[in-house]
Amino acid sequence: MWERFCYYGMRTLLTLFLVKSLLKGDAEASLIYGAYTALVYAAPVLGGRMADSFLGYRYAILLGAVLMAIGEFLMVAGTDLLGFDAGLRESLMLIGMGGLIVGNGYFKANISTIVGKLYEDNDPRRDSGFT
Repeated sequence: MWERFCYYGMRTLLTLFLVKSLLKGDAEASLIYGAYTALVYAAPVLGGRMADSFLGYRYAILLGAVLMAIGEFLMVAGTDLLGFDAGLRESLMLIGMGGLIVGNGYFKANISTIVGKLYEDNDPRRDSGFT
């Protein structure tokens, strides 16, 4: 639930933040927003593959959660609150977005695996666990 709140909350405010705080034009803000959204939806393919091949789903979920938390903190550091100059704020924001993208790829791809493992293969409640 936290991961979805983080994603939709950030997505809702991203363009406004880019235009009002970082003084990006509408076209550039929309391009960054579109790239972020596309990468967030594409990243779970790679995150699932990495978990299947190397990390395991539990470690991938933990790594994803940590990366998303770090990304959120970097996004906060990219605001006017800490008094950094505009170039550093933009860099922190972009690095934070990268953390959110990679973290989401690890987390979202593997959290459903844990839900699936809560039930036996033939358990009739298994399908309802995903809703």
